[in-house]
Amino acid sequence: MAVRAAMQALNNNSSQEIRYEKKWLRNCLIRISSLKAYKLLRKMKILKLPSINRLWQILKGIPCRFSFNKTALGCIGAQIKGKQGNSCCLTLVLDEMKDRKAVAFEESCLKMGGFIG
Repeated sequence: MAVRAAMQALNNNSSQEIRYEKKWLRNCLIRISSLKAYKLLRKMKILKLPSINRLWQILKGIPCRFSFNKTALGCIGAQIKGKQGNSCCLTLVLDEMKDRKAVAFEESCLKMGGFIG
């Protein structure tokens, strides 16, 4: 997939006409964890990568919920499928959130409120 995208980028002279596959973009975002590394790859034109603003536009279309992102987990699972031993190394970082109970009466809807994040 990466080789196909690189060959497509080499054959295309204009950076405005490139259409990236969604799967390839997700793989890039998972593998390139540093903004500095992404900017360097883009600046040196090692890979024809979309701008940071374009990435934000793409990411706006992916829903964000208070649960595990099934799209990201599915992509991670596809990457490690069939790998064994040292070739299968994975780090999953979870963001911690603390809830506290704060019961309050909401006059607008006449209901009792529950937890506050």
